[in-house]
Amino acid sequence: MEARKEEFFEEERLNTVKSSVFYLAFALCLGLPIWWHTTTVYRAQLPETQVKSLLSKTVQLRTNVYVDFVKSQEVTEDFKDQLASLLQYELAMSASVLKSGEAAVKFEYEVLRKDVVDANEVSAKDGHINLQFDLLDEDQEVSLENGQLFHAEVDPDTKTAHLFLADLDCDLERLIADICSFIKVSLLQEDVLNYEYVSNIATQVYDFSKQQGNREKKEKEKLLSTKRVYDIVLTLINPEPDNFKRHLIKWNIQSAISEYLNPYLNRLSHVANFSVASQNIYQVKLGAFPKFNAASGDKKEFWTLSEVDTPRLITPVERKIGFTSSNNSVINLVVYLAPSNHNPMYFVNKNNQLKTLSYYRGWGALLLHSVNQTLVDRKELVSIDAAQQIASFIPVINDFLGVKQLDYAILKDHFKRHAVAITQLQLDNLYRQRILHNVATSVSTMDSLISLCDQVKNMVIRDEIKENLEKAVELIENVHKSIGAPGSLTSALSDSSVATELAEEAFSDPTILAMLYFPEDQKYAIYVPMFVPMSMPLWSSLGIVMGYLKARKSKVQLAAAQ
Repeated sequence: MEARKEEFFEEERLNTVKSSVFYLAFALCLGLPIWWHTTTVYRAQLPETQVKSLLSKTVQLRTNVYVDFVKSQEVTEDFKDQLASLLQYELAMSASVLKSGEAAVKFEYEVLRKDVVDANEVSAKDGHINLQFDLLDEDQEVSLENGQLFHAEVDPDTKTAHLFLADLDCDLERLIADICSFIKVSLLQEDVLNYEYVSNIATQVYDFSKQQGNREKKEKEKLLSTKRVYDIVLTLINPEPDNFKRHLIKWNIQSAISEYLNPYLNRLSHVANFSVASQNIYQVKLGAFPKFNAASGDKKEFWTLSEVDTPRLITPVERKIGFTSSNNSVINLVVYLAPSNHNPMYFVNKNNQLKTLSYYRGWGALLLHSVNQTLVDRKELVSIDAAQQIASFIPVINDFLGVKQLDYAILKDHFKRHAVAITQLQLDNLYRQRILHNVATSVSTMDSLISLCDQVKNMVIRDEIKENLEKAVELIENVHKSIGAPGSLTSALSDSSVATELAEEAFSDPTILAMLYFPEDQKYAIYVPMFVPMSMPLWSSLGIVMGYLKARKSKVQLAAAQ
């Protein structure tokens, strides 16, 4: 009887052990892998090595310089070759390299004689510079001062610098050095381009502790906005519609846009896309009261607004414009009709100079238009010169986009031709600055994203993010190749803009932003209440199995001892 009872308990104990082993095997071999697979954060492999390489890669910007001689018969072939060779050597030796950590920009030039190069090759490549040498005639009203060896006049449309030499027997080495400085500082503005790149890709670029004013100047020369879509809003504000009757105020803004603004914007088609809108707003007052200035001498009485108060002036205007919710960069160009009791009205700057336009950087411009009150009293048609206002607004748009002002002598014949709002030389420099900005911004954004992913281990990295970064890296590498070969500024600008958009799209991916705000302690708050009850049967089953194995081992040892 006792034997059967012991056999029964042994069988029950063995069944218990079998069920525990099955439970453990099921939990460990099936349950644990399923849980691990379903809770593992998917992290695609980002191109970290390529991004780090681009971060420290030297940007090489190559420019062709074509040399030509006006009075070719007076210049020997040896002199032409010597001048071109020395210019090439000096530009190569003084290649501007600005370093910040590992980041650097290097300008390279290739000097070619225009008379021995195919004309089609010159016209087919963008971004080149022409140097045309000529002898200074006695009848020219130009005097060289302070030991100058040449006088320079630039035709910015054809990108040609006319260099008038006083004598061919001058100090050639000094002449070449001065020409190189003119190319680097005035024509290409290397310092501006250098600062644009390095200040966007590194945290510290220069030591400005002793040159704070220089730093402020460079910061103002940086690009204000690099968006690819802009909304230009032209607004006419009529604060007294009862006095300035709508049917008597003629603002031909549409014809001015078609005739003057659109041709200007078409020249910037490679830089950005523009949408232009115009509107009329009524019964809006400025945010400050004008100051009365009494008549004195020949001057009649007038009213003034301080230019410093522009942010306060545009506050009530901005509420009514209606484009504050746009995702694009908005350029506000506002024409304000001076009220009849404050007519004429001007802005006064810190130098007490009167002006009609006030520019607030990053927002737009406010232009004061004083209506001819005599025509208003006679109830005659008042025509507002919209074309002149467009001309006044062009510099504002230029500053928004980063178009630099011409700071050198302009060839006189340039003004005899049809003037354009932006010259080809300005456009090329804008392309270069935007390319460098886009390269620096995209690489910095990708590097920040990779660093963020390394720090936040539970961040999901989707394949779409990986693909965007890989495409951006490929485009940036194409940009390096394009700007390293002269004549590819437009393609490099397009590739760099797309690369910047892809990098920013990857950095602002919604899945990344969601995981950034998921605290680590919340995971424990979820898993601990779930796993603690589940682990109790596991530990109990493990104890049963271990106890059974220990008892069986003891029996074996006892039997062996007997």
